[in-house]
Amino acid sequence: MPYLDSQTPPLSDAGAALLLLLLPLAFLRLALTLAILAVYLLLLLLLQRRNKDTDVPNFRLYPVLVSASALAAKAILAVLGFRLHVEGAEHARAAFAGKTATVVVSNHVSYLDVFACAAVMGPYFPVTRADVGQWPFFGAMLRLWGAQTVDRSREGGATANGGSVTDLMTARARRTDCWRKHPPMLVFPEGTCSTGDALLRFKSGCFVAGVPVLPLLLRYRCGALNAGWVWRERPTRSRVFRGWPVELVHLARLLVQRNKQLTVTLLPPYTPSPAERADPALFAANVRRAMAASLGVQQQEGASLDDARAYYAQRIKGYAKSA
Repeated sequence: MPYLDSQTPPLSDAGAALLLLLLPLAFLRLALTLAILAVYLLLLLLLQRRNKDTDVPNFRLYPVLVSASALAAKAILAVLGFRLHVEGAEHARAAFAGKTATVVVSNHVSYLDVFACAAVMGPYFPVTRADVGQWPFFGAMLRLWGAQTVDRSREGGATANGGSVTDLMTARARRTDCWRKHPPMLVFPEGTCSTGDALLRFKSGCFVAGVPVLPLLLRYRCGALNAGWVWRERPTRSRVFRGWPVELVHLARLLVQRNKQLTVTLLPPYTPSPAERADPALFAANVRRAMAASLGVQQQEGASLDDARAYYAQRIKGYAKSA
């Protein structure tokens, strides 16, 4: 089940005692992360330009901002204890040089993905849930990058101004000045996070434009822990943390976990065939197949964003009845 973490072992009493001892390290890492984000947000504000084209953020000294953004993301990942390994960086350099016009598509595993992607491509244009744009620090950074929020409560989703998400992504994908002057578009076509052990079915919205895509692959290795932002059963075996939010306990465990590694792999740009340009669903399916083969994971047939939302709703309803 790609929405259920069956890898992370329950927290025992001995593990809870050790976690309590290491909580100062977790708080220190969070504090340093927020400090880096605060400095980076100040830089974004200083370099931001007012632009009549409100859908596309405009920055002074954009190449400097790209380098600073990648440096800040790498610093945050290092502070959080991750060793970063990048493969295929030459494909990003080619995009910045204007040799390719691409949309970046990535698998979606964790809330840390935003820093993982920024570490290799700098700021990017994200399409995200409406509530994410309101998160402290994190949401402010995405808004300054020009994030477009999506209201998932509406049929098919809609942007904040009520427009079509597909039309928005198509218009942005066809811009020729991204990478060199403005943040490129990055899309998580799965639409939600998974455990990283499979690829969910891709939504085809970002493939409608028919432009080449640059596949970006994320692999987390965190010992016995799974880094995915997915459902976790409760309660743990520990009496110490009984009643604590499951994700808060998991975040604390992740922050103090040793020997964490994050591998970011950029594949060569995937240029659609005439048949794929005419059929966005075929284009999305073929890109997904190529990404799954490179990741060495299965394509989870029958698993999509809608399936994940139904699964979470069922589990939440079950816990509400048992409470």
